[in-house]
Amino acid sequence: KSGRMATQVQGGGGLKKFVREMKGSNSRMVEMRLVCFTGGVVGTRVLLLSDIDTQSTVVSLSPFVFLIACLLSLLFSTWLDYFPSRLQDITFRRANGQSIATGCLLPATVCCGVFHMSYLNAPNLLGYLSLYLTLLSVLCLVSILSTVVHAIPYPNSIVMYNLGTLVICYVVYSYTQVPLLPLLVGVAVYSVLVPSLLYRFPGSFSIGEAIIVGQGLTLLILDVLLQLASQFKLIKLSPELSFIHRPSVLYFELLTFGVLMCVVLLLPVLWKVISSPVQETRLWSATFLLSSLTIGWLVILPCLKALLGGHHPFAVTIYAIIGRQHTLVLTLCWSVLTVGAGLLVCAQTSSSPWLMALKSNKPSSLWMRKWFHVLAFLVYAVGVAVDADFLGLAAAHMTFVFLVLELMRVLLMWPLGKWLHDVLEPFLDASDSGPLVLTHLYLLLGFSLPVWLYPLGYSGAAASRLSLYSGVISLGVGDSIASVAGKLMGKHKWPGTQKTLEGSLMAFFMQMITITIIIFIDSSLNSFSYAQWIVVGVSVAMTTLLEAYTQQIDNLILGPFLFTLLIAFL
Repeated sequence: KSGRMATQVQGGGGLKKFVREMKGSNSRMVEMRLVCFTGGVVGTRVLLLSDIDTQSTVVSLSPFVFLIACLLSLLFSTWLDYFPSRLQDITFRRANGQSIATGCLLPATVCCGVFHMSYLNAPNLLGYLSLYLTLLSVLCLVSILSTVVHAIPYPNSIVMYNLGTLVICYVVYSYTQVPLLPLLVGVAVYSVLVPSLLYRFPGSFSIGEAIIVGQGLTLLILDVLLQLASQFKLIKLSPELSFIHRPSVLYFELLTFGVLMCVVLLLPVLWKVISSPVQETRLWSATFLLSSLTIGWLVILPCLKALLGGHHPFAVTIYAIIGRQHTLVLTLCWSVLTVGAGLLVCAQTSSSPWLMALKSNKPSSLWMRKWFHVLAFLVYAVGVAVDADFLGLAAAHMTFVFLVLELMRVLLMWPLGKWLHDVLEPFLDASDSGPLVLTHLYLLLGFSLPVWLYPLGYSGAAASRLSLYSGVISLGVGDSIASVAGKLMGKHKWPGTQKTLEGSLMAFFMQMITITIIIFIDSSLNSFSYAQWIVVGVSVAMTTLLEAYTQQIDNLILGPFLFTLLIAFL
């Protein structure tokens, strides 16, 4: 295909050529070692907890399974990075490294960090988290397996993959006593999702990004199914799995699940939207939208209402906005910033004299893109300091809006699809080389995931609340400052990358200054000890190094990476 990655070379060339190729991949190796090292340290820290052996089998052995996944990823990652160059039937996002190890381990490492914090402060979450830590570790092993067996000719590769997956699941089930049904469902969903993302949206993902997104969606779908099964007593679950999230997480999961359900159930209608003549597109678009509204009203809203304890979702949202004075003020301020961002976007394709002052000659430039980082910084820095749970609720609604708008844009669906496509096209850069435009959604998730993942409402070390600001620190400050400073004053490049040492140093110091200001302003954060400051400094330094060397879209990985380090060690 035209536009195929430069790294997708023809197979062959011998072992010496392969070794030279891998030795030259400095960025991939540094990124891989950072993620594997972080996963190994966090997993070992959890495994060495003094009383973990007194817990149930799955709780005590899930960190051990995770460490095995880390070890295998470390051992095979160099060889695994070679296999994507043989996947001749897939077009990946243009990136110098596909970073399979990063994709495999990052979600499980984040889960392991939350596991450590919950062990100390929220032990009732351990059974729930141990299931997901075990599942993510299995998905890591399955990802390694799928990449290895791809070298086997079809259809033997499919047979080997299915047999290998069943063996992995059976061995893990036998030794950890993890519930078998959720494990099999999770692996089956994941095995469908990742190939679908890579084949249906060519050029939109690297392999690492597809694995991260696939694992995240698998966890979301399984979590929704388990919570609904527990709520409606469809299957008998152990008490530790019968856990209901706080409202902000429920909204995020159910609304995202609803979008996925509509896409799957209405796939024939979507095909008509794509393939029909222009004059029939409106009819099929209206059919899809009305059918989606029906599914949402008859299925998603009742499920969400049941999980919210019988309270109607609309009533919960309205009360959350107007029920307290500070949330109403926050909503008004965020609305002003949202309108400002909308005007900035619309001005790039508008001929209105009122918007000419906001128009840029190069909308996809670094300066224009970093303005959105600044806006997100303002929203999340104030939101976390004032009311993190309300911020999570607002972020869940915005994620739903972004998903719906992107679905309409990519399908050119009436009435907004063509207009959205024209408005966003000037902002596209090399990160959006496929049909999907995901950088803005990744930015939203990078800021929001620390807020959703942190177990709010549980008493614990006050210092660990700094992890709520992980997206603000790493993306709002670190990534933005590194890019701007590197462009203005960068002269010395990191080996094997285009990132500059000056940009990284400036990003590190500005992140530390931001943390100092946050600790001074946020009353929930007590004074830090010298040991805690060392932890913060090392965490920020590692995140800055990852930003310099990662070949993935950093909006997706920097926030969760820093969140893991802070929540596990503070």
